[in-house]
Amino acid sequence: MECAWATIFLRLADKLSSLTKLAEIRRGENVVAAEVAKGWYAGRLVWGGGKNFNYGNGLGLLAQLEITYSTGDMVVVESYDTWQSLASAIVSSEFYDGEGHDTWEEIAVWSTLNYESSF
Repeated sequence: MECAWATIFLRLADKLSSLTKLAEIRRGENVVAAEVAKGWYAGRLVWGGGKNFNYGNGLGLLAQLEITYSTGDMVVVESYDTWQSLASAIVSSEFYDGEGHDTWEEIAVWSTLNYESSF
């Protein structure tokens, strides 16, 4: 929950992470994978009668991957509507209520090139 008590109408929560030590970008196809949950934006809050989606009615992801090669050249990979999405094994993720995970719904290869979309 990156945005904490920020005014959601005025700010967009973001997170900057270096992947240098975590992954190696290879020639050809690579995968960018993320899980999105309700958090502060859409989760159940005390105000508003304890209902969900006090600030909006949907979740989303806006992603940008910047790759800088040893030559100094940079490539920017941005999220587009051609990116795929699917429900995850996380069936609930609430600020007050915690997270529910259904292991039966887990797709082991969802974040790899081996994943074949069913839609």
